[in-house]
Amino acid sequence: MFHTGFHFEPGGPLFVVEGQEVPAILVLTVAAVAAEVFLALKQDRRLGLLLPGGWLLWTLGTFILRLAGLGGFAALEEWGRLLAIAFAVENSLTLVLLLVYGLCRVARRRGTAHQMEKIKIEDL
Repeated sequence: MFHTGFHFEPGGPLFVVEGQEVPAILVLTVAAVAAEVFLALKQDRRLGLLLPGGWLLWTLGTFILRLAGLGGFAALEEWGRLLAIAFAVENSLTLVLLLVYGLCRVARRRGTAHQMEKIKIEDL
């Protein structure tokens, strides 16, 4: 289990990075991007939205659990801004995966258009 991440403990640092976990996090991120490229280039374009959607749901779930763990409106006033920052930072992977999805779909569309143009030229 990773210890790198957000920690909402009074008096402690908000974000902790464990040096020995950085290579594993980078490998997992590269694997997620590679899987996104693979899924985004499939014929069914909905497949490419599985990873970004799944990650968004995961971060939303952790946000709701953290929010429920605060225990009241007084704590929400104190920690609410930090929770919003944590939610935004944790969703940076969602944005990266959506960007990869968009680029792959554009590349696929251009490749299909180029192929159709070649077919039209050959028909003449």
